[in-house]
Amino acid sequence: MKYILLENIANIKDLNSFDVATMELLKVFNIDIAKIDNSNFSNSRDTHLLDDGLTTLVIDAYNLALVEEANANLICYDDFSFNSYTKTKECLKTNNKLRDEVNVKLAELGKEYRGNVKITHLVDIITQNIGLDNLKERVKNSFSDFNIALYYGNGYCQTKEATSIKQIEDILCAIGAKVIKLDSIYNSCGFEYLNSHTKISHQIAGEMLLDMFDNSADIVTSTETSAFIMFDKNQKALECEMGRDMRLPFLNLAQLILLATGKVDSKKIGLEYHKIEPKFI
Repeated sequence: MKYILLENIANIKDLNSFDVATMELLKVFNIDIAKIDNSNFSNSRDTHLLDDGLTTLVIDAYNLALVEEANANLICYDDFSFNSYTKTKECLKTNNKLRDEVNVKLAELGKEYRGNVKITHLVDIITQNIGLDNLKERVKNSFSDFNIALYYGNGYCQTKEATSIKQIEDILCAIGAKVIKLDSIYNSCGFEYLNSHTKISHQIAGEMLLDMFDNSADIVTSTETSAFIMFDKNQKALECEMGRDMRLPFLNLAQLILLATGKVDSKKIGLEYHKIEPKFI
């Protein structure tokens, strides 16, 4: 089965590391993967064609139509995009009138959504397509000496049927890591306040990151892309807010697996896009 990754699928800036690492991971394990650049539509003047109530549905359906044209399944490396596309697919499946309205808008853009695409989370690809036993056999650099703080956030509550807490823990255990789960594992990381109430956002994320640091975490990981923005891109600001020097690297699941299997080229796994680069590489 062929999979498609939509470039910057979570529609958040600075997520190149997720794109690069996900593409590299699937190639390493011989999974057919291609990438489609959908950013022109999401950010272009074409959105003037959309009514406010239909905007998200039409954009999601447009992108799903791109995947359908490629005769492939959509892969999501994060909870935000997985939830959004899954909800759109379910909504248009159960509401024929709304689906027709969406397709009228898509027709103006030369597209049609048929509802045939399967939406898959990267966690399911790792556990089902790659397989944990296969992953364990491929480990060259065990993370047995590392404590990894696992963060889920708000998105997990909606995604848990597809990406159970046990699945992600099993992945981390397969590469030898010790998993740290704190009481704040499901709390907001403050991303939603970053632009409107920056200081509050930094306080929320700073307290959370400091809790991880004080509980001996060596690395932070999450399937929430907003966590990467807060814990990596804004870590210097969080340190200033907390008055502590933490320097705690964030690595996504694809990066962790690539490192564990001996892929240590920083560019190939997307580390060049991080502000906090792991010292152990």
